[in-house]
Amino acid sequence: MDCCNAARRSALAALLAIFGGCSDELNDESSGVATVAATVDAIVPRDVILLTLDTLRADRLGCYGHPGGLTPNLDRIAREGTRFEHAMAPMPCTAPAHAALFTGLSPRLCGVTSNFTKAPDAIETLAERLRSLGFATGALFNAFDFSAINLVQGFDGIAFDKGRRAERIVAAVAQCLASTAGRRRFTWVHLFIPHGPHDLPEAFATRVTHRYDGPLKDDFFSMEKLRSGEVAVPPDFAAWYSDRYDAAVAFTDARVGELRAAFERAGAWDNALVIVVADHGESLEGRTLGFHAPVIAETTLHVPMLWRGPGIPAGRVVPQLALHLDVVPTLFAQLGETIPGELEGRDLSPLFEADDLAALEWSRHGIATLPTRFEGKASGDSEAAVVRSGRFKLILREGGARALFDLAADPAETSDVSVAHADVVRALESAFESWVRATAEATSGGAVSPEMAAQLRKLGYQ
Repeated sequence: MDCCNAARRSALAALLAIFGGCSDELNDESSGVATVAATVDAIVPRDVILLTLDTLRADRLGCYGHPGGLTPNLDRIAREGTRFEHAMAPMPCTAPAHAALFTGLSPRLCGVTSNFTKAPDAIETLAERLRSLGFATGALFNAFDFSAINLVQGFDGIAFDKGRRAERIVAAVAQCLASTAGRRRFTWVHLFIPHGPHDLPEAFATRVTHRYDGPLKDDFFSMEKLRSGEVAVPPDFAAWYSDRYDAAVAFTDARVGELRAAFERAGAWDNALVIVVADHGESLEGRTLGFHAPVIAETTLHVPMLWRGPGIPAGRVVPQLALHLDVVPTLFAQLGETIPGELEGRDLSPLFEADDLAALEWSRHGIATLPTRFEGKASGDSEAAVVRSGRFKLILREGGARALFDLAADPAETSDVSVAHADVVRALESAFESWVRATAEATSGGAVSPEMAAQLRKLGYQ
């Protein structure tokens, strides 16, 4: 943060000196001041846009290697900005992942360890912090009601579309931007579309090329039968379901394009700091087909993360590990503001600024856990967990089982190399134990209301 802010301060000082001299020569002080103001505005983002996409696997984006052309709008953002090759979710679950994005704290430390746990009132959110800096703040989301889990603290305006297609979100964004014209704005938009069951418009349903005529459906009842082992996964059903997921990804990308157009029409895109990230991925494999919360694999933890805007290099691909926890500190650094000192996350700005990413020292651990299953249990104590550092990923399971994977050589996690790399296992176990001790004072915001619990169960959460 210091190097980023120092660079910004130096640039601003140089601009003031240059334009101060020009104003004397031109004998037009207001012209010089206006030019400085315009240039400063180009350095420090005026708007902040956070776009979160539910259940979006990184490997479905073209910029992450998918050949199907599903995501032209997201791929365009990646070309215009910086893509993090290895971004890792803290938990394959919507509310905890967003809590980490909004607080810079792990789900365990901020107390949101499942979709059935509210955020504590005392937790300071990104929206609250930006509002204190003078930003107008707006939250727009569909299907999943974040207000019922206390994750909309600090937002001045809130729009919730109950529909799964987010049909009213684009219009709501345009209205939100019109009502805050002339102000600095923080706008968060969440699209639930890729999350099953998939509600596809006809234009996207026609993309489903595989056929399945059996009794299973694209619904939670069928998914639960598969996950529990009550029925085996028919190969034609798995292919059909995967097609439907891909169609939902394409539909989501089309909505992203519509949202971008709305921001552009409002003049709130070109000079905005734009962050695009998924909360988690999705399992399309085996008995966990159509699930994510109980799955602690790369399919659910590896997420797309894209940054675009002033100070963000275009076309850069960062190989270093990035976490949801990093969004708050990085955003504050890019705004030239002091980073709050109590965060777990790390400022990613050096990864935007480095001339040689391969030579940059960037040693860190990423930790992910599964959601809690009942009130009062702290995630990470005995549930399955992941510790990642560099190319290695250690899975710790309840009962003491361990598995180590070399993701560079084995991205599908098929070969346990823990015996050959016992030293790595010990180091990652030690890192996890240190993290558990450091986050032992976590507090919970308590259980959600019975009404919200019923809504969550209708969405398929258990």
